[in-house]
Order: sequence, then C-alpha cells, then structure tokens
Amino acid sequence: MIIFPDFKKHHIVSIANNNARLPAGISRHRIHNRVLHVKYEIKKLMSDKNIESKSADLKKMLIDKIDKNKVRQYQESVIVFDE
Repeated sequence: MIIFPDFKKHHIVSIANNNARLPAGISRHRIHNRVLHVKYEIKKLMSDKNIESKSADLKKMLIDKIDKNKVRQYQESVIVFDE
C-alpha cells in the first residue's frame, strides 16, 4: 500500500513559491463553487475594450445563461462508476 503525505494549502503554496513541482495526482484541493465550461470568445478577450467593459459583457452573458436555465450547480460531490 502506498500512503501519500497530507498536503495542506500552505504546503502547496510554499512548494509553488520555491518553483518546485509535485507529481500529478499527489495533491488534490477542492475549490468551492468552481465554475466549469464558461465559453467566452477569445476575440472578445483580445479586443481593445477595457477590462471593466469585458467584465460587464461576461457578467451579462452569464446572467443570460442563468435566466435561460443553462446552468447546473451541484451542492454535493458526484460519484460516477464507469463500467
């Protein structure tokens, strides 16, 4: 059996600040209310508009998706068994 160390947030920050690396899968951190699959056009990000205008455009897009029930939020973990 392999036992991996229990990394806390400050351990990961310290490792990153010292330009060190961990192997993939060694650490796992949950991000509450993490957002996935927001598709915002790259040409909009690269436009000459200021950041406030881009933020307002993104907010409008997200509110529109919420209003059209295009958003799912999971409060609890999801477990999937692949066959």
